[in-house]
Amino acid sequence: MNQAEKAFAYDALLQDVKSCSRCHGLRGTVKLHGCDFCEEINLWSYWEGGRDRLDAKVLLVGQDWGDCYSDDHIRPFIDAQKSGTSSVHYMDNNLSITNRNLAALFESIGYDILRDENGTRNSKELFFTNFVLCYRSNGLTGGFQDAWVRNCSDYFRRLVSIIGPKVILCLGRKVYEGVMKSLEGREAMPGWRTYNERLDTHVPSVAADRNCAVFPLAHCGIMGTNTRNRGKSFTDILDIQKQDWQEITRYL
Repeated sequence: MNQAEKAFAYDALLQDVKSCSRCHGLRGTVKLHGCDFCEEINLWSYWEGGRDRLDAKVLLVGQDWGDCYSDDHIRPFIDAQKSGTSSVHYMDNNLSITNRNLAALFESIGYDILRDENGTRNSKELFFTNFVLCYRSNGLTGGFQDAWVRNCSDYFRRLVSIIGPKVILCLGRKVYEGVMKSLEGREAMPGWRTYNERLDTHVPSVAADRNCAVFPLAHCGIMGTNTRNRGKSFTDILDIQKQDWQEITRYL
């Protein structure tokens, strides 16, 4: 696709996601809703992503977002972006451990996602999204439903087709399994007892028809990092994950 075609397909995808009601009525304590002020495919895409990144080399995929209306950080940032205040950065006053760890991991492979250069983001190679594109009605974690992944699978596949990334980085087992099921229609973990064993191979999967390497990675929040470090020797809390990430540079 050329740039005009990509932009048209992206806007169509965004509208389809905003009008989606597939997860309405699902049983469970956590419900999903859309975001009326988000004008990109995902709130995370405002950090690295959006319409100016539809040729990104790297697609980073998280699992799902908390309640966008209770986040006291993201709304002011988006409002500033809409008003053209380019000096405001996503990570200003953002103390999220997950986000800070993610920044350190990207720095280990040569990307600075903590600051902008002269008011513009310093690389157009990155695009961030969650696999589940709606938002929680209450709370930040827990109560995750596999049906959310199934219902968002074709939307994610369309996003990958638009961007055409060289690598997809999957934060956590649920994400990795969802990505491989969406793109390849197959199970992601045949023969592996644990996700840590899969990560220890340092070998990506391949989305063959897209010429894309899919990396299973540990989530960079507290729980994911602690699980990845279990039974291993390390000096810094992110040492093991930084080793996992080094293989990514071979594909860029």
